[in-house]
Amino acid sequence: RDGKVVEYLVENAIPVYFISGRDSACVRKRAIALGAVPLLGAKDKLKTIKEHTRCGLDRVLFVGDGVQDCEALRAAGVAIAPADASDEAIASSHATTIARGGDGVISEIVTEFLKIRGIWPT
Repeated sequence: RDGKVVEYLVENAIPVYFISGRDSACVRKRAIALGAVPLLGAKDKLKTIKEHTRCGLDRVLFVGDGVQDCEALRAAGVAIAPADASDEAIASSHATTIARGGDGVISEIVTEFLKIRGIWPT
């Protein structure tokens, strides 16, 4: 489910970044296949966001699930944690999804946002 949503965002000129502290060949391949930018092996996610985005942090939507994500969650304009995120990540976020990590989190977030904006394709 998340893949189709990422493709939709990229096709509509909304940049998508996969930011992870792990450098996984599988994640890199998936990100590239979807048109997203893989930023893997990132130890400081907030610094990575600042280095790779051209907009202000108030225009960044960041999804994070661990303690290592808290700084970026607190700085992002919209911060969301999956249902099974760490307590620290949830406390640092504006909202929490119904979906658990790996089970359609991005789809849930983007679909609801675009429906609210009246631009989700039917």
